[in-house]
Amino acid sequence: MKKWIITATLAFGLYCSADAQRINRKDYSKTDEYAASVGPMHGNYLKTIVDTLTKHRTLPQEDQVRAIYMWIAHNVDYSTVGKRHPRNFNPSASEALNNRETTDEGYANLFKAMLDMAHIRSTVISGMAKSDPRDIGKVSDKWNKHTWNSVEVNGKWYLVDIAWSVGRTDRKFRSFTKAFTDAWYMTDKELFAMTHYPKDKKWQLLDTPVNKSVFTQAPIIRPAAIVNEMYPVSAKRGSVRGKADTTKKMIFEVGEPDLIKSMAVSARASDRVPVKYTIEDNLLYVDVPFATDGDYSFNIYVNDDIAYMYQADVSKAKKRPAPKPQAKPKPKPQPRQVAENKKAKTEKEKKQKDKSKKEKITDDKPNQASNL
Repeated sequence: MKKWIITATLAFGLYCSADAQRINRKDYSKTDEYAASVGPMHGNYLKTIVDTLTKHRTLPQEDQVRAIYMWIAHNVDYSTVGKRHPRNFNPSASEALNNRETTDEGYANLFKAMLDMAHIRSTVISGMAKSDPRDIGKVSDKWNKHTWNSVEVNGKWYLVDIAWSVGRTDRKFRSFTKAFTDAWYMTDKELFAMTHYPKDKKWQLLDTPVNKSVFTQAPIIRPAAIVNEMYPVSAKRGSVRGKADTTKKMIFEVGEPDLIKSMAVSARASDRVPVKYTIEDNLLYVDVPFATDGDYSFNIYVNDDIAYMYQADVSKAKKRPAPKPQAKPKPKPQPRQVAENKKAKTEKEKKQKDKSKKEKITDDKPNQASNL
């Protein structure tokens, strides 16, 4: 079980207590199959649906919660129009049930209403959430406003986000892609706090709640990080600096190292490329290459699924000075050449001496013109 010691040197000082263990590690396959077999139950009262899903509250409490969660996630669609125009949209539980379409607020309201009927304690949590790399360092009340739930199961509180379970939207809620994942069902509190920031920090459910600046600067976490229990150690800030043509080593703690089968990275919306990684004990070391300079986002994949999203600030590679041209060494004279040069020098000196003698003799002869 994962426990971190909080120190002043940690930039992202989150504490993961024993209570943060994900309850959905349990095998819910039978409960999920039963929730699917119930079907959409159009035209039924909400209480009838709840009684059916919980088998009139005879199921174990955690199975009741799971059945209700699964039924909502598979029978109510996400409304991007309602999210863009909240003043013209009714996010009540009754509207979500009747229209089978709602927003994050509507999912939270419906989940709580159904849990109330099952006599299970829960709450609706309002705050901010971020799911796009452009949100790193600059969240806004307009695009990051979000609603989710906390539910008490067997005396412990857990966090659930049904809106993020049913699929994903673009940053401005223009489109929605349906893709179910239970990664946001009773998620590890530490990872949940990196993506969700409640107005009331007590609903982080952490012994030491994080502040807004830490949440804002954190990287974007995707379901693969949660499923594979990847916790950032050296890369706790979403903005990463580097230099072009270099590699940056990023470190993650992993709960189950045997789950990691492959790592890859993609940048500037390009195809992902495999990268080198090593695992020592429970630490995962990933070599992230920065091929080009500039400001851009990059994704880290684990087992072919995106686990983390970062913003890169990559400076240009330093130009290496051109090597100075080296003077060509003078060839060493060979022994034969040395002898020939010495002989030529001797002959030259002899000729100069003979010439000097001749000139002296000529100077010593009487000038014939002067004797006439």
